[in-house]
Parts: sequence; C-alpha cells; structure tokens
Amino acid sequence: FGFCSVWTSGSDPDGEVKVEVVFKPEECVKKSKKGDLVNAHYDGFLAKDGSQFYCSRTDKDGHPQWFVLGVGQVLKGLDVGMMGMCAGEKRKVTIPSALAFGEKGKVERSKLTAQLLPWLLFL
Repeated sequence: FGFCSVWTSGSDPDGEVKVEVVFKPEECVKKSKKGDLVNAHYDGFLAKDGSQFYCSRTDKDGHPQWFVLGVGQVLKGLDVGMMGMCAGEKRKVTIPSALAFGEKGKVERSKLTAQLLPWLLFL
C-alpha cells in the first residue's frame, strides 16, 4: 500500500508543496499523472491537536475513494502531492494552507494521510 502524509503549513500559506519519498517500491511500471483515475484511502487530522476530521475508512461505506488526479476532486495539495506516485509508494507531503483549505476553510494547519492502493488504475 502507498502512504502519503500531507501537512499544511500555516506559517507559509503561499509556499510550495514539498514531497519526501519515504518508501518507493522496487518496480514502478507507471507513475500517476493528471487525469489518472486513482483509488486511495486517506485520513485528515488537525496538526495543532492531532484530532481527526476525516477518515475514508469510516466515512461513507469504508471503501477507498475513487477520484481523478489533478482536476480538483480532492484538496489541491493532495492532487499535487500524489502526482508522480507509484502504487505502493509512501510519501510525506507538506503543503501550504492555501492548497488545503484556503481562505474558506479557516483551518490553518492540518495533516492528511493517504494510502494509494496497489491496484491504482491509469485510464
């Protein structure tokens, strides 16, 4: 399984997304790109106190979430942080708050954890 921890940085709201590869599988047949249909579990936590605000495993029916990467179906920072990711890869991604919740969210810091499933589909 892939894993992606995404943090927003309240101190640098207009900064860039930073990606740290924690684990990369030996074989990567294809990397994710804009327009790919991906299937992922992800969890969101407030960084200031660690409280969870979202969990795809318990929300709705507990199944991974399908979304098209890079077209705004998830947080912008998650779209950016999962680009070029292999199925099974683990990442820590730091994103500016503007690419997480922006002005409307009123949440300056959060952590989002995503698990990219190994049967990631590329269409």
